[in-house]
Amino acid sequence: MRIKLFSWVLAGAFLFCGVMFFHVIPRFETIFSGFAVTLPSATRCVLAVGRFGWLTVAVIGGALVVLKDLKFRSRLLDWMFLMWFALWAVYITVALLHPLVNTCVISISAA
Repeated sequence: MRIKLFSWVLAGAFLFCGVMFFHVIPRFETIFSGFAVTLPSATRCVLAVGRFGWLTVAVIGGALVVLKDLKFRSRLLDWMFLMWFALWAVYITVALLHPLVNTCVISISAA
């Protein structure tokens, strides 16, 4: 059986985002350590899973995307994995950026 190009591209996107989150999350941890406010629960969840946890999720997601073509040839599964990737990447991005945007808006409105 052949593995579709779409699956390879999506698996690459999973791995790229996983590596990016692996490098970005420690930087956000140092930024947030200087905040004197309680972080939102989504941000605490992302930081609790940590960089190795999100990298593991990315590797498993990428492997599942490629391996599903060996067992199933469903276009519905392609869309499901694409939606999973989009939700996963957006969730982590919003969870990390929300406290920063909130802090900037509060400091601008206080000035």
